[in-house]
Amino acid sequence: MKKNVISICVITVLCVCVFASGVLAQSATEWLEKAEMETDPNVQIDYYTKAIDLDSTYADAYAGRGWVFSEEGDFDAALADLDTALSLDEESARAFMYRGVTYRRMDR
Repeated sequence: MKKNVISICVITVLCVCVFASGVLAQSATEWLEKAEMETDPNVQIDYYTKAIDLDSTYADAYAGRGWVFSEEGDFDAALADLDTALSLDEESARAFMYRGVTYRRMDR
């Protein structure tokens, strides 16, 4: 009986750990997708940042965050992220387009 109770407790703890890790630990791609579905720019920036924290070579996350910064008028942060995106993926049409729009917003 005592072994059964211990076994049930161990199984319960393992199930909780597996479930929690699946809920809490998301991939960079999942954070990017969440950011792109979000409408609040502050939340978008947080989600893109989480994607970047998980994969610092994720050009699309830098491009997405750069776009949000540009939309919010933070052009220095926007250009920094867009330049990083282009250094990671020299053919990123998205980053080139966002950078061009940002320069235009800056009257450059």
